[in-house]
Amino acid sequence: MNEPQTSVIKQKKKKKKSSPSNVDPPPTKAPASSSSSRTIRLDTGPLHLRLHLALSLLTRRPLIVRNIRPDDVHAPGLHPHEISFLRLLDGLTNGTVVDINATGTELRFRPGLIVGGTFEHDCPTPSPEDGEGSGRGVG
Repeated sequence: MNEPQTSVIKQKKKKKKSSPSNVDPPPTKAPASSSSSRTIRLDTGPLHLRLHLALSLLTRRPLIVRNIRPDDVHAPGLHPHEISFLRLLDGLTNGTVVDINATGTELRFRPGLIVGGTFEHDCPTPSPEDGEGSGRGVG
């Protein structure tokens, strides 16, 4: 009868280098907090907002965007097509958290997991008054 062969992995022990007694050991680094140090923080307002949201989703890093049109008297904060894009991302994922302040000038986005399947979404076309490019209707 053939018995199964097992292999044993032996680890070599490394010898500690002796250090002179007058030298202190290097300081150890404290572990960084997982969420706050990984958060992407932007004060650029809506500039490249869709790109930053997609990057946040793909890298699974939280995103904070501030100064989203704070000085726009007629339409401060996020515009309808940007909110629609946030709804699209929320529908394509499981566990995404979107927090928008009362004036719409600050956005906190914590991405969830991307889920598969079929999804339908109607995206409004940005108006020329929004100043959002050519009004192509891209989310």
